[in-house]
Amino acid sequence: MSPDVTGVRLGVDVGATKIEIVAFDPASRTVVDRRRALTARTADAFVRQIAELTTAMELEIQRRSVMSPLGMCVPGLLDAGRGQIVCSANCGWLVGVPLRHDLEIALDRPVIMDNDAVCFAMAQSLALRHRDVHTVFAAILGTGVGGALLIDGEPVRGRHGMVGEWGHNPLPPAGQVAGRRDREAEESSPACGCGRVGCIETWLGAPALEREYARLSGQIIAACAIADAAAAGDPHAIHVLDRFVDRLARSLAGVINVIDPDAIVLGGGLSNLAVLYQAVPLAWEDYVLANRPATLLLPPAFGDSAGAIGAALLRSVDRTTGISRAS
Repeated sequence: MSPDVTGVRLGVDVGATKIEIVAFDPASRTVVDRRRALTARTADAFVRQIAELTTAMELEIQRRSVMSPLGMCVPGLLDAGRGQIVCSANCGWLVGVPLRHDLEIALDRPVIMDNDAVCFAMAQSLALRHRDVHTVFAAILGTGVGGALLIDGEPVRGRHGMVGEWGHNPLPPAGQVAGRRDREAEESSPACGCGRVGCIETWLGAPALEREYARLSGQIIAACAIADAAAAGDPHAIHVLDRFVDRLARSLAGVINVIDPDAIVLGGGLSNLAVLYQAVPLAWEDYVLANRPATLLLPPAFGDSAGAIGAALLRSVDRTTGISRAS
C-alpha cells in the first residue's frame, strides 16, 4: 500500500557541495522520502539537475501536481522578488542567474526561494513551537558559515536582507585560553570567498577545520572525523578541536551580546559534532557579558535535512518585496 501523501511538500536545499531534496509531511513532521546529489557546477546543469531530482522524487512517492510549489533554499544573499542570488561566497556560478524563472519553466510549477539559513531556521521554529523559546538564532556551520534570526517564528530580514550574516564579520581576537602561537596564526588569516580577509567563515567552515588539521599533522581527514580522532587521543585533532571550540565560542558570544537570543541552533555538517553542545557554552562564559549566560545551544531538530524541510514549509512569496511565508 502506498503512503498517504496528500499533504506532502517538496523542498530542496542547495549547498556548495551537495543538493538534498525531501518530501516532507508537516502534519506528522516526518520525511517521506529523501535523496541527495553532488551540486552541478554550471547554471544550465543545475536547472536540469533540480528538474530530474524533482521528477524522480514524485515518481517515487506517486504524487504529481503542477500547482504544488517547490520550495528551495539557496546560499548567500537573495533577491527573492526577482528569484536571483545576488551574492554567494560558495556558489558563484549561480549568482545573477534567473533561477526562479528557469526552474518554473523546467518544472511547470511555482518555485519559492529563500536563503538557506532562513529555511533552516523555519524548520527549527516548527520544532520549538511548543517550547518557551521566542528568539532563535540559527547558526550554519558547513562549507560556509551563515545564519538567520527568528522572533516568534517569523524571520527578521533587515533593511538589506542581511540579518544573520555573522560569518562575514571578523573573527574576534583570541583570549587567554589561546596560546601565543594561536593568536599569531589568527593574525595571518586567509582570504574569504566574499573578498574580505579574516572572516569568521574562514575559521569556522569545514574546510578551515580540515586545513588546520592537515597543517599540523600532514594528513587530510574530513572535518566530521576530527572529533572522533580527538576522542581516540590524536594530539593534533585535540588541539584543532580545542581551538575550533574557542573560536566558535568567541564568535557566538558576539551574537549573544548583540541579540541575546533564547536559543542558538546549529546547522550544517559540523552541527553533527556532539562535543560542541557542552564545550561551547562553557567556553563562551569567558566572552559573554552576562554572568552565567543561560542561552541554549541546540542541535538541529531535523538533523542536516533541516534546510530542505524549511524549504518545503515555504508556501507563498510576495514577488514585489520578496518576503516569503511558511505555514
